[in-house]
Amino acid sequence: MDESNSPTAAVAAPHTTWQVTGRTTGAAALIVCGVLLAFLWPTATSTIKDLPVLVAGSGTHAIQVQAALANTGLFSPRSAAGRAEAVELIEQRQAYGAVVLPDQPGGSVEILTATAASPVAAQVIGQVAAKLGPTTVKTTDVVPLSSGDPRGTGLAVAALPLAMGGMTGGVLIAMLVVGPWRRLTASLAYAVVGGAGIAAILHTWFAVLPGSFVATWAVVTASLAATCCVIVGLHSLIGRIGIPIGAILTLFVGNPLSSANAPMEFLPTPWGQVGQGFVPGASATLLRLVNYFPNASTGVYWLTIAVWGIVGVILMLTGRHRRDEVVHVEGAVE
Repeated sequence: MDESNSPTAAVAAPHTTWQVTGRTTGAAALIVCGVLLAFLWPTATSTIKDLPVLVAGSGTHAIQVQAALANTGLFSPRSAAGRAEAVELIEQRQAYGAVVLPDQPGGSVEILTATAASPVAAQVIGQVAAKLGPTTVKTTDVVPLSSGDPRGTGLAVAALPLAMGGMTGGVLIAMLVVGPWRRLTASLAYAVVGGAGIAAILHTWFAVLPGSFVATWAVVTASLAATCCVIVGLHSLIGRIGIPIGAILTLFVGNPLSSANAPMEFLPTPWGQVGQGFVPGASATLLRLVNYFPNASTGVYWLTIAVWGIVGVILMLTGRHRRDEVVHVEGAVE
């Protein structure tokens, strides 16, 4: 009897073709290189430049100091009427620091910094003293970091959980929840509850953020909701491929350009400004402002987050794939 025709004969296991195997390997290698570039490029290409600083003083000396600062290539100086105006502009985050010149010849020069705006920028501005010649210089930190985060590392690190949190919620809801209104409810509820947890950790537990708990909660909730809704909305619009596209926009585009670790002026033009147009960049800046710079204007950042969120909701409720089931869970769909 021919065993090859027997129903009990062993069936050869299928194999992927070598062509597909090669393409998959090449694609995986390109992806991992792209991930590295996404996170390394902003750091590798950033340079200390164009820091907005103020020169408070009048007369020829003030003009000379402004010119000297501009010639370094590190600063973008402009004048302030006096120390009070300089402090006000720094607290509104329109400048990273200031040089306050003495009213009388021979008086001491005061360097104003704001480590809460950027420890790197504050350090650079503090080094201005070496360029002012033989004169007495004192340094004042107008907006210092909180005692719970004296080096600013906690605030910088907080940007990644915001991006990751919104992305994680969006992916899970898009995959496991079916129905546009249920998805919207899940997205908003996740943002509120997750936002409370993150705010409690940053504000109450580790005391990284010194501002209002409610304001911090509001920023985190808005960030999570916007990112989550965008990912779910992209799935509703274009199907399953929308989920990784939303994740890539958040984690590999928006987050590296968020300027959470250094001033956006340090990134190559115009990428610093572009990064502020994504949810991670707007959220990181807004989190810094509500905790350290209550006098600063925040409208544009709230608007940026709101626009992303509204677009996501519209796509979620109207997309042709809004009722598609990505992963079937027994008993989960009515």
